[in-house]
Order: sequence, then structure tokens, then C-alpha cells
Amino acid sequence: MMPDKIYVREYPDGINQFWDREKRDDVVGIIYHGYIRKDALLEWAKENHKRMIEVHSDYTKIYDEYFRGLIEKIESL
Repeated sequence: MMPDKIYVREYPDGINQFWDREKRDDVVGIIYHGYIRKDALLEWAKENHKRMIEVHSDYTKIYDEYFRGLIEKIESL
């Protein structure tokens, strides 16, 4: 199973074909690019959408519109 976030190493001569589960500080001269798994981000957004509407009833319409837009954007990626 893929972790929720991975790091890809970029060397001066190009991107590494392998990824790490965590950012390593022991290697110099490379740039790390972090990538988040789309399904993990979508799950987080849907859970927070429900919670924000339940907790903040005064702002239900605002939170609902915000999270629906966010979820639609993530799904379109």
C-alpha cells in the first residue's frame, strides 16, 4: 500500500526513479519534491466537510460551498 505522502529526489542530472517515505536530511545537493496521494487528500476533505458543518452551524452554507469546491477540485486532478 502506498503511503499518504512520498518524497522524490531531484539530483543535478534529473529526477530519481525511486521515492522515500520521509524527507531525509543526510543527503546534500538534492531537492526533495513532496507528493500527497490524491485519495488521502480527498478523504481528509470529505471528513472535514462533515465535521465543519456539524460544529459550525452558523456558517454551514459557507463551509459547505468551500468544501464542495475543494472536493471537486481534488477529484478533477
